[in-house]
Amino acid sequence: MHLWPTKNLRDSFKLSYLKNLEWNYQRMEKDKQRQSSTKQKLLEDDDNNNVVDTPQTRVEVVASIGHELLLIFSCCYCCFCCGACVEEK
Repeated sequence: MHLWPTKNLRDSFKLSYLKNLEWNYQRMEKDKQRQSSTKQKLLEDDDNNNVVDTPQTRVEVVASIGHELLLIFSCCYCCFCCGACVEEK
């Protein structure tokens, strides 16, 4: 039991262990760079899409609000004419 840390320490100085450690470090750095470049590309694409789609989105929102208002007013107008919304005295 007492030799286990000593053996690990000795193995950590072997050339194969150091090569494997260096290889893993380089691989992790490449993955990190790839992820950051992918995130940057996605952010740039998102910014470009927002600029192009902004007028169309505004038109859709205005049309949706107008449609909802039309339904509300037409319903109230219909009920007002029929007398359904007016309370009886």
